[in-house]
Amino acid sequence: RMADEDMHYGLGFPALFDGLDFTTYTRSEIRRKCRFSPMEAEAGPGWKRELLLPFAHCPEFSMERLTLDGAYSLPSLGRYQLAIALRGDVSLSGTPLPQGRAAFVPAAAQVELAGDRAEVLLIIPGLAGQKG
Repeated sequence: RMADEDMHYGLGFPALFDGLDFTTYTRSEIRRKCRFSPMEAEAGPGWKRELLLPFAHCPEFSMERLTLDGAYSLPSLGRYQLAIALRGDVSLSGTPLPQGRAAFVPAAAQVELAGDRAEVLLIIPGLAGQKG
């Protein structure tokens, strides 16, 4: 059994819910607030990056979709990234990354993603979440 303190990091149950918003919204309000259209960020020969969730909407992390018909050198951003194979055969610096699998890419790693009609979801932490 987990101790009560472990469930709320010692802050107490009332503080646990301070960050939640219990406002009721209509369906159209929810769509307007929560639905983002992909925005093309960058493209090159054999690849295209699209912003799905930019830092402007969520400072804790961003999400990008990388479409591959070739190779793409993942830039080192000075922080780790998570790459999830969404569709197609993807390789990460020559190592297969099967559909549905994820790879943790360390901050200093220089990797190449490659694929043929493949899609990769990139999750990038925001600077606020970095310790150092």
